[in-house]
Amino acid sequence: MTAVSRRGLLLGGASLAAAGAIGSAGPFTTAYASPGSKGGHTISTARIHHWARDTWACLVAMTDRKTGLTADNLVGPLAEQNRSGYTSPTNIGGYLWSTVVARDLGLISRREATQRIAKTLETLSTLEHHELSGMFYNW
Repeated sequence: MTAVSRRGLLLGGASLAAAGAIGSAGPFTTAYASPGSKGGHTISTARIHHWARDTWACLVAMTDRKTGLTADNLVGPLAEQNRSGYTSPTNIGGYLWSTVVARDLGLISRREATQRIAKTLETLSTLEHHELSGMFYNW
């Protein structure tokens, strides 16, 4: 299995966001066309929700329970020992908004979302950052 990259994390987060945008508005399909194709393809709400559940499972596996920080990548199966030892502000932001979407989709409870976000923000309050801008350092 190849490493799960930041790009994969962001794309996965985008699928969570797409599922959240659809929400529970009932049956829904969307058409899309591949670059260079003449026809479109249809994706059902159920398929998008399936992707969202899988994406959330990946984010949970990539997130340290003690710090609430999401690893930059995984090498191998979704397991704690396969997480990288670093993250980035982009990964953290993606995890935070994905947590909100997972709550909105009913993948996690409001309480779990609150606990996850609080843990991440608690850790962020302890991290070194650039004093003038307030920005966190990358990796």
